[in-house]
Amino acid sequence: MIWKIYQFYCFFYYIVKRILGINLKGIGVLSDFIEKPKLFTFKKAIFYFNPSCSRNYCLLPEGVPNEPETHMFLERVIKVFPKQNILFIDIGASVGEFVIPLGKLDKIKHIYAFEPNEEAAKSIMISALMNNLDDKIRVSTYAIGSYDGDGFFYLNTSSPTGSKLVAYSQQAIKVKVRKIDSIF
Repeated sequence: MIWKIYQFYCFFYYIVKRILGINLKGIGVLSDFIEKPKLFTFKKAIFYFNPSCSRNYCLLPEGVPNEPETHMFLERVIKVFPKQNILFIDIGASVGEFVIPLGKLDKIKHIYAFEPNEEAAKSIMISALMNNLDDKIRVSTYAIGSYDGDGFFYLNTSSPTGSKLVAYSQQAIKVKVRKIDSIF
C-alpha cells in the first residue's frame, strides 16, 4: 500500500512542480516507509528499488529523471557519436539512473559505474542482472578522488545523491579511494 501512495505522491509532486513551479516536501520521508524491495520501469529498463537507499530514487519510479538535462545531453551525444564501441563511465552512479538505460543501447560497449554507497551499488548490480546487462556493466564501490588510498565518504542522509568525499557532515563511512588514472 505504501508503494502505491509513494508512486501517487511522486506523480502529484511532478505535476505541481511542472504546473506551479512549487517543490513539495516529503518524497524522501515517504520513501523511508517502504520496507520491501520493489520493481519499476524507467526509460524502458527494469529497476530494483532497494529500501536501504530509498531516498536515492526520488521521482524515478514515476518515470521522471532526477537529472533531465543530463539525460537529454547524453542522448544527443550518443545519437551523433559514430562509433559502436562507446565506453561510458559514471562516477557517483547512485542507483543506476544513467547506466541501466544506457546499457540497453547497442552503441554502448562497456559501462563502469562507481558508487561508494554499497546499498546503491547493490541496486545497480541487481538492476543490471534483471536487464541482462551484467556482462556489460561493471560496478565498483571505489570513490573516485585525487589520490589512491582510504578516505571518508560523507553522507547526506536527507539527499543521498549529494554525498561526497569533501567533509561537510558528521556521518561518514570509510571507503577505498582511487584516481581514475589508476583504474584505466
